[in-house]
Amino acid sequence: MNFPNQLTLLRAAATPLVLALILARFPFHYLVAALVFGAAALTDLFDGKIARARGLVTNFGKLMDPLADKMLITAALVGLMRQGLCSAWVVFLILLREFAVTSIRLIAAGEGNVIAAARSGKAKTVVQISSVILVLLLREALRFFSEATQIFDWISAALLWAATALTVISGLQIFWANKDHFKEI
Repeated sequence: MNFPNQLTLLRAAATPLVLALILARFPFHYLVAALVFGAAALTDLFDGKIARARGLVTNFGKLMDPLADKMLITAALVGLMRQGLCSAWVVFLILLREFAVTSIRLIAAGEGNVIAAARSGKAKTVVQISSVILVLLLREALRFFSEATQIFDWISAALLWAATALTVISGLQIFWANKDHFKEI
């Protein structure tokens, strides 16, 4: 197995650890969760670049890379939701978009077409990752600024809803750009 694919699998393997750390109850668990989540998310930046630069692009990587991203984000959002830090609607809308876009890509692939990631999709991923990290860090900061709970909760909600809005918009853009694949429906 090549190095980029190992990075992808490392990201996927970190997924249950991220969830466990968010749900855990020990000092600084949100900080540790943010660090592990951030490190796992960074593997997404490197695996694709290394694979393209070294000619190591594989079908496994094409399939597993976006799946590992979705697993990592989903685990973090479910953990945040379980802790009361994320709306169920945020989780639902983000998952709905991911299932819809994956379905569109599968339909296109069945017709011999590949739908590449758009800029809005890449931006959506960056905003989702950044939002999760910031929410975890804000929650950890409450250990020192407990009087700011309401403000930090508002900021956290705003971050997650901004990520959700961008997620939905990018999904609609992909759907619109590929509407020709649905003419037979």
